[in-house]
Amino acid sequence: FLVGWGYWISSWSAVAAIAVAMTGYLGDLAPALTRTPAAAAGTAISAIVLLTAVNIAGVRWGARLAVAATVGKLLPLLLIVGAGALAVSVANLRWDAWPSFGQVGEASLVLFFAFAGAECAVTPGGEIRDPSRTVPRGLLGGTAFLIAFYCAVQLTSQGVLGPAIGEQGGAPLAAVAERLFGAGGRGLVLACTALATLGVLAGDLLATPRSFIPVAEDGMLPAALASVHSRCRTPYVAIITYAALS
Repeated sequence: FLVGWGYWISSWSAVAAIAVAMTGYLGDLAPALTRTPAAAAGTAISAIVLLTAVNIAGVRWGARLAVAATVGKLLPLLLIVGAGALAVSVANLRWDAWPSFGQVGEASLVLFFAFAGAECAVTPGGEIRDPSRTVPRGLLGGTAFLIAFYCAVQLTSQGVLGPAIGEQGGAPLAAVAERLFGAGGRGLVLACTALATLGVLAGDLLATPRSFIPVAEDGMLPAALASVHSRCRTPYVAIITYAALS
């Protein structure tokens, strides 16, 4: 009961936070979208409504949208890593001292967040073809790719920026892109970040509502949340309720 309700509340609160963050990144690219609080709220809500409609239409459409957003954000980042590899200074990769235990702890918190979400590959398993084969391959393959990709991003950023990486706040990759491609590179990273948050929203609205079906079937959440659309075969009540709360 506590897990079901705790996850329910924390999840739709997280969707709201991610939608607001996405709106902020979009505002850097198109200020009209966030010129007033009403405009910013409208942009965030519009994104949630659009993704809700896509996910009600069917798991295939929701999955395609999540995959498209992932590909769209990865391609520019791979370009930055590839171009940055040619601009890396080996001297910038030298360690002058070992990190403290506190610094290791801070980095670990970021990594816990970065690798969270793997469970989202399991929750729509009932609507995936051959899930016992597909889901483990997706989990292991995706995790292996992310480890290699995160290492490449870190090495590129450190190798290009050197000691200046600590002066970039939360946007060192934007600084790398700006150094490699000029002002347009920074805009590219901002666009990728906005697309990344949209992809997170798409994946969350695809997976999380389905995790509440067994909890509702066991009587620990409202039974209506387990309802499945007769034509689309999607948990439309859970999706709509989840989006509305968000």
